[in-house]
Amino acid sequence: MYLVSRFARFATPSFFDSFHEYFVLAESFSALWLLGFGIYASVQNNKGLKQRLKEEEQLRQAEARKAELEHLVIERTTELLSQKETLEKALSPN
Repeated sequence: MYLVSRFARFATPSFFDSFHEYFVLAESFSALWLLGFGIYASVQNNKGLKQRLKEEEQLRQAEARKAELEHLVIERTTELLSQKETLEKALSPN
């Protein structure tokens, strides 16, 4: 709005002088709007960052749980194979 005000003062000085108060008001409003929008954008950015961090933490927890479960599956498979071999030896007619 500053540039519009300066252009109006340069191009049409009489128009600018008769509406000077409106130009000042418009400059003030645009400055306040810019400040408000900057705050809003910052808040939204922080919310997005927090959400991404939360999702990353949930993903890390899920991956840790998956690794834990895979380890349990391997242990149980080993136990079952051992029991199978023991049972086969006990049932074999040697």
